[in-house]
Amino acid sequence: CATHQSLQDMVDEGRFRKDLFFRISAFPIVIPPLRDRREDITLIANHLLISLNSGNTQKTFSQEAIDWLNQQNYSGNVRELRNMIERSIILCDNKKIKIDHLQSPLQEKPSHQNSDPTTNQINSNRYSDNFDSAQSEPLKTLAEIEKEYLQTIALQSSLDNTQLAQQLGISERTLYRKLKNLKNLKNLKKR
Repeated sequence: CATHQSLQDMVDEGRFRKDLFFRISAFPIVIPPLRDRREDITLIANHLLISLNSGNTQKTFSQEAIDWLNQQNYSGNVRELRNMIERSIILCDNKKIKIDHLQSPLQEKPSHQNSDPTTNQINSNRYSDNFDSAQSEPLKTLAEIEKEYLQTIALQSSLDNTQLAQQLGISERTLYRKLKNLKNLKNLKKR
């Protein structure tokens, strides 16, 4: 069981049951927050990357990404770091994870103090290159984008399903299911 509050203080204030406190506190382990253990960030990040990496493409962090990870505050502790790494694995198309793969598009500003305005400008333009805010068409859903992408690669790729699935970082069974669900499956070449 884990908490960010002092259970002893809560017991003293009558906000936590004393018998339950003694049951769960046989051997308490106090782990400082990740922001207070900066020397552990790189080690934990690399461990998470190895454990979350699936498929044959083993990704690594660029030095800039490691530096950026070490500068974050991590109010969400290791869960926040894990989410960043999981997102970066999904967004990274090659073997090197960079800062822009780690940053959430929802982040308004980096949480480190020495922010580089040119980096922020590059990241803010990352999603706007193909998006005109004055356009009248609604945005496509992720399902629509995935469908179009799968149709394109299935028609243009010379790889067999096993190789294609490996390149996409999914199982062959998942690829088959996704291709089967495409409405235009009959137009796709036979594999």
